[in-house]
Amino acid sequence: SAVDLLDEGFATNLYALIQDAPSDIRDGLQIMSGVRTHERQKQLFAASDRTGRTVARPGHSNHEVRADGTGKAVDLMWNGETLKPGRVPQAVLDYVHQNAKKYGMYFPMGYEPWHAEPLGTRGTSPVGGTVAPRGNRVASRSAGPSYDDIEAGLAKIADPEVRELTRKRIAAQLEIQSKADEAREKQAKAELWRYIDEE
Repeated sequence: SAVDLLDEGFATNLYALIQDAPSDIRDGLQIMSGVRTHERQKQLFAASDRTGRTVARPGHSNHEVRADGTGKAVDLMWNGETLKPGRVPQAVLDYVHQNAKKYGMYFPMGYEPWHAEPLGTRGTSPVGGTVAPRGNRVASRSAGPSYDDIEAGLAKIADPEVRELTRKRIAAQLEIQSKADEAREKQAKAELWRYIDEE
């Protein structure tokens, strides 16, 4: 239930972030903590230092079930270890932190590098890089093949040099697509502001 009750868009984006990770990172990524009931948050707070820094006060955690019945925070781990420098390879931290925004999420607390939330919490803009369905259309990334699908297709290429060149080309195409999506979104925002300014 800690995962089932996640905000749907956030859950979709989180799944895509994990699926798209290189296999040596993806295979170890796990959710350590997801959605909590108010009662569970009270228990965790009571067992903490009660400053609100290590565990948020009940009613103030994005892990808690909201009025809409969902939660908007997860704590990630890799191979059973909290995503903390020195406990996990730097490549794991770099991947999740450097790619989070592309998947509509971020890590809001520098002192908790394992705690992820969707963009739109804590006063951040909900716009940017989401792969989840929006409105009545699905973003192009979510309609594309998963990392596993790409790897399965590449595995069918017998020549290792051709396979590696194809892998690089696919990565470049995905990056171009991501930049084009960002540019379209930026242009749409600019046009919206122009329309608002004309009013």
